[in-house]
Amino acid sequence: LNELAGYYGLPAVSVKGCCFQAMQQGVPGFQVHEIRKQNLLDSKGLVFYYDEIHPDGNTGHRVMAELVVTLLQRGVADLLHSPLSEADKSAAAQQLPPPMISGNWESLSDRCFVGEAFKSKAVMGQPASWDWVNESRSVRPKWGYVSTTPGASLTLLLNSTASSGAAGHPVLVQVAYLSSYEHMGKAAVTCVSGCSCEESEINGYHADHSSLLKLHRVYVSQHDECVMAVQVKEETEAPDGEHKVKLAAAVVSEEAGEQHAGLDNAAAVEHVHDISFRHVGYGHNAVFDIRNHI
Repeated sequence: LNELAGYYGLPAVSVKGCCFQAMQQGVPGFQVHEIRKQNLLDSKGLVFYYDEIHPDGNTGHRVMAELVVTLLQRGVADLLHSPLSEADKSAAAQQLPPPMISGNWESLSDRCFVGEAFKSKAVMGQPASWDWVNESRSVRPKWGYVSTTPGASLTLLLNSTASSGAAGHPVLVQVAYLSSYEHMGKAAVTCVSGCSCEESEINGYHADHSSLLKLHRVYVSQHDECVMAVQVKEETEAPDGEHKVKLAAAVVSEEAGEQHAGLDNAAAVEHVHDISFRHVGYGHNAVFDIRNHI
């Protein structure tokens, strides 16, 4: 990150520079000899990391936020003491240099449609026989479009134009759906207009007694108005003979080519959905807010 900041001439903060001594000394809130995930209750407020990668919301994330806030406060204080000169303003108005990593350009359009973004930006209109419902029985929200009617169709409008890769190569679209041991049916996934793809099938039933989101993968041709349909099928493998299909998100790859693995992490989609909708004083407009996870 320091290299990236240096390339663009940006200020940077450092957890190592801030916290290394406190971590070595085992100061509460900075302890790194264990992770919170291994001991949720007893380690709360003591350890810096939640798992091997992510800081804990009660400690590590707070420290990182304070580092950034302190940097901004110092920047404001510097400007009050020494306002920008005309030369400074001219330098700030210059075009950014090309990406530090060749070809790593920004997305041409929205790519991740989770929660409210899925409902308002990816799904076309109000689909008949589909209901936008929260099926959660706890504080963790589980919003999604649900249908139990064979033949009911939900239409997605996505931009499948790749940010990188050859224009003639397909792009991966992943649709998050509920997989469970009861009530679940099947759905056909097709490309209706703009883009093209092979018809594929979502099967929401599995025998294990668990309910979780899974990602259905479809490779589509590139088009700025790729219209796809998900239609509930008459056939079902569920022992109860039901046809329920639930859709929660859509993710479009930024890279073209069938070798691209995509997100391949339904848990990450569910996590973003959770933090966007969990109303604990923040995120009331379904906006992702890390404070909902503390």
